[in-house]
Amino acid sequence: MKKLLLLIFCGLLVISLGIFSQGCKKTSSSGPVVIPTAIPTVTGGMTQAAVVLGTSSRFAILSDQAITDVPTSSITGDVGISPGARSSCALLPAEVNGTGANGAYAIYASDDAGSVPAMLVQAKTDALNAYGDAVNSSRGTPTSISGNLNGLTLAPGLYESGSSIQISPGGILYLDGQGDANAVFVIRSATSITTESTSAVVLEGSAQAKNIFWSAGSAITLGTNSVMKGTMIAGTSISLLTGATLDGRALIQGATAGNVVLQKATIVLP
Repeated sequence: MKKLLLLIFCGLLVISLGIFSQGCKKTSSSGPVVIPTAIPTVTGGMTQAAVVLGTSSRFAILSDQAITDVPTSSITGDVGISPGARSSCALLPAEVNGTGANGAYAIYASDDAGSVPAMLVQAKTDALNAYGDAVNSSRGTPTSISGNLNGLTLAPGLYESGSSIQISPGGILYLDGQGDANAVFVIRSATSITTESTSAVVLEGSAQAKNIFWSAGSAITLGTNSVMKGTMIAGTSISLLTGATLDGRALIQGATAGNVVLQKATIVLP
């Protein structure tokens, strides 16, 4: 009897060791388990309607007093300046490319002939109205944001800062459409918006640049080699520093509107 029990015990031990060995092999082949670092997600609250751009939507750049340029920049979309004159636009026609609903994209100035001055006045009025639409209280209560947005993932919705907002050097702000290609993001600052050098706005979950709107009470600055997505509407100035890329629009509006600054920048109308 003792011999029988001993044989059964030994058999069970061999089976157990075999199972343990197989488990170890599986763990070794797959490597250690890596737990990804969670990215904080901010919920944007109520669903937003797109900001109404009117006739300003045709413009990749719509400036007030001047457009400065360190060549060579690349602009895909119409460029307008009003009430500034063509002599105040340093951007060259060769730097504007592509074709839209109104034909080949071009540069338009307030001192051009024909119907151009009136067209620009209307576009500037529409840009001003678009800013008013973005900040209108009828959009509801915004989710509060402030300071450095690096590392955040924003869901569709309405966001607001009573002061400046920025993305730190090399930082990333994720905008997650959550599978909805029509999801709208409205992000507004009472003062300024700055993306520091090599930072980026990254779109996920079917989010599209055409449905993203940034408004700033004063200036918007895109740092060296930074990447931005969406329509930017600023109260004073917009600057795209060396190598900055914008998939969107740079629109100036308001009584204190000034210049658009380009430094080997790229803008593509969404």
